[in-house]
Amino acid sequence: MATSLRVFCGKYMPENVVLEFSEKFKYITQSLQLVNFPFAFPGTKVYNAINARKYIVNEIEKCAKISFERISNSKDPGKIYFKE
Repeated sequence: MATSLRVFCGKYMPENVVLEFSEKFKYITQSLQLVNFPFAFPGTKVYNAINARKYIVNEIEKCAKISFERISNSKDPGKIYFKE
């Protein structure tokens, strides 16, 4: 997962977010199993997947925003590294 995130998001995503992203992505995978309660009640796999999706989309949007700002300012989008 970390390799894929580095390919798609570059160094815009800090390492702790990469780890959290990977954990949250497991919830989405688990919700796609055939034997699941199909409603998003708290504690169900579907509920966890919905919350994971919100987190994942938010983090990818942050990376895209940083990249867009750098491109808009005529800077090389690949030269930035996130400083923790």
